[in-house]
Amino acid sequence: MVACITCISITGLGFAQSDFKKVHAYLDSLTIQQQFSGFVLVAKKGKPVFQKDYGYADKDLKTPNTISTQFCLSSTSKLFTGTAIVKLMQEGKVSENDTIGTYINGLTYGSKITIRQLLTHTSGLGDFYENPGFTFWGVKKCSDVVRFIADQQLKFTPGEGVKYSTSGMILLGAVIEEVSGLSFQQYLTETFFVPLKMNHTTFVTYNYVQYQPMEPSSYAIGYIKDSEGNIIIRKQPWDNPSEVVLSAGGIWSSAEDLLKFNNAVFGGKILNKKFLQLMITSKVHAEWPDTDFGYVWMNIHNNQPTHAVGHAGNAGGHHNTFYRYDKNATTIILLTNYGFVDIFKISAEVEKNVIK
Repeated sequence: MVACITCISITGLGFAQSDFKKVHAYLDSLTIQQQFSGFVLVAKKGKPVFQKDYGYADKDLKTPNTISTQFCLSSTSKLFTGTAIVKLMQEGKVSENDTIGTYINGLTYGSKITIRQLLTHTSGLGDFYENPGFTFWGVKKCSDVVRFIADQQLKFTPGEGVKYSTSGMILLGAVIEEVSGLSFQQYLTETFFVPLKMNHTTFVTYNYVQYQPMEPSSYAIGYIKDSEGNIIIRKQPWDNPSEVVLSAGGIWSSAEDLLKFNNAVFGGKILNKKFLQLMITSKVHAEWPDTDFGYVWMNIHNNQPTHAVGHAGNAGGHHNTFYRYDKNATTIILLTNYGFVDIFKISAEVEKNVIK
């Protein structure tokens, strides 16, 4: 299957059409080889200059991926968590220097960890799902998870190390709930999704996507490979509540909606310049090469021509990258429902042809 390129005019936008032909040829080749399925969008200063679907949202029904197809963002959801906290800081409702105990009672480490440390993954906390007895049953909001991590052992003294922490993200979600009086889902819906007309962004469990009747092309089913290399649906038991990870990674969204969020963040609709810079400026080196943490937002290739801010996500059957580059204020959104592909290799190849 070779699909024709879907690319709007790039005249005067500083990109060579030949570069996008190379991107399309590369992605189309991967699609033919069953090594990619998803949607890719490139924008300059908020305006799409390349947008193309590849493969199927549902292979059995031959439902194509579209710009509105919802993919599981997994950890890229954390960008919404970080942005929401910084927005509350801008409004004077949260302080980065406050301890988490200022907002949430009953934490053994409540007086030791600050909001800043949660935002920069320097709190010493680990992952909430590692705690003995943890279950997704009964989890409807972030505060429902707090009881499982209230006495979690710290891996290092807060502020003296760096470790990517899903527990920290859950606590930030609980802060949002405490301050706003809304569930995390309600807060994001009322603050971001509805005002920005993000009509294809929601919270949903993977089970819903797998077992409930769906509007065609509404959600992308995630695929993995079995032990023999066959592409199969990543299935969960029907009675498993399945990955309600909320502020740590519970959002499903589309390329179209992620661009709307990108434009709102970098267009001054959510944060003023002071707080935007506070959020995206590097604070600490992360655990991975060429990566720093701002306030949740990652800085990739800092001090290099390909410097970008954003995040990546891996949900088993879905991978994605969402990066905003300094060069030409370029945004690259890459979403796939093939959980077995190397999303970073694909992202690097797209970047190589676009960011010059």
